Amino acid sequence: MTRDLPMTEVRVDTWGPERPQGGGGSAANLGWLAMVGVLYALGTTIPLYGIDPQAGFAAMTSVGMDAGTRLSIFGLGLMPLFMPLAFLELAKLFIPRLARWQVASAPNMFRLNDYVRFAAFAAAALQGYGIATAMEQMPGVVPDPGAGFIVATMSTYVGSTALLAWLADRISLRGFGNGFWLLWIVPFVNVLPFRSLQLLELARTGAMSPAVLPACLGLLLISGVVIVVANLATVDGILPRDGRVPAPSLAWRARLTTQVLIWPPLLANIVIGVIVAPLYLLLSGSGMAPGWLHYGSGGHIFLFSVLTLFLAYAYAREAPNWRPDIAEVFGSETEPKGLPAPFWLFGLMQVALCTSWELLASHSPMDFLAGSSLITVVTVVMNFIRPWRLRLS
Repeated sequence: MTRDLPMTEVRVDTWGPERPQGGGGSAANLGWLAMVGVLYALGTTIPLYGIDPQAGFAAMTSVGMDAGTRLSIFGLGLMPLFMPLAFLELAKLFIPRLARWQVASAPNMFRLNDYVRFAAFAAAALQGYGIATAMEQMPGVVPDPGAGFIVATMSTYVGSTALLAWLADRISLRGFGNGFWLLWIVPFVNVLPFRSLQLLELARTGAMSPAVLPACLGLLLISGVVIVVANLATVDGILPRDGRVPAPSLAWRARLTTQVLIWPPLLANIVIGVIVAPLYLLLSGSGMAPGWLHYGSGGHIFLFSVLTLFLAYAYAREAPNWRPDIAEVFGSETEPKGLPAPFWLFGLMQVALCTSWELLASHSPMDFLAGSSLITVVTVVMNFIRPWRLRLS
């Protein structure tokens, strides 16, 4: 990782160092970014060493899993990186001093990023061990089970996680914004055409209610418009009144949209799945989560809504105070003590969109679409194209 960037260029978003956005506009850089996307997509087609792909596909498909991706060297995707980042975001919300310490100096940023990496590699190794031992129990999937297969699987997942972390850094350092989120949306974009064709086939054959497809398209259109408006309000709502766009503040505003629009619904699901559900199982002594915690249930929707609103409020309250150098951008007299945009409306928007998609998915084969995924994709794409929009305006 490059550690000699001057502080005037370092802009840390959620993952890694980041130069001011807009530096990746050359054809060569855009070609390089496309190559990274193709590399990621190809990695999801390379099977793990030591498995029988056909037997593995049949075994995992029988239990409703996405075998094609799960059996690849990128089977874990960015989840080993995402979980430490999610817990770091929660820690920064409840310990604002940690967030201020992170952005106080470049060494602090790099040190915290290193801690996240170490946690990600450890998580990848543990997940690799669990997946390897599980695959050994599936008949015919692992022709030669044993310690060698387990070690090879763990090493593959740790290596693929390290490669994705390196690619995310390279994307950021070339000026494309946050590389982690750009890589995060790649699997969703890859699977969307295929799953959409499946949905059309179900509607054509009558295997799905005729009302589902129009409802999906209408909700998709409404969701897209609402998310675009929320992104514009987040960024344009904190521009200086004279309309100037100081270059050093662009990465900060992009980071702000990531925090207040993307993280609250994602963190709400993390809290439910990783904290609330295990705590319930521990206290109740039950072997499975109760029905009210299942996706699409009334209890899950209520808990998700409360957590999302709370987290949206926490971000709106704390995010402006996480940048001690913001006065240098806006000037001491115009430094925002709070955000002029009605951020509580963003929390309501996230709840409305995510719960609508959750209800739709619970009554139809729409599990590949979620409100949080749509918010992430639209926000990341808008942050990616914003430098070109400002350049042309």
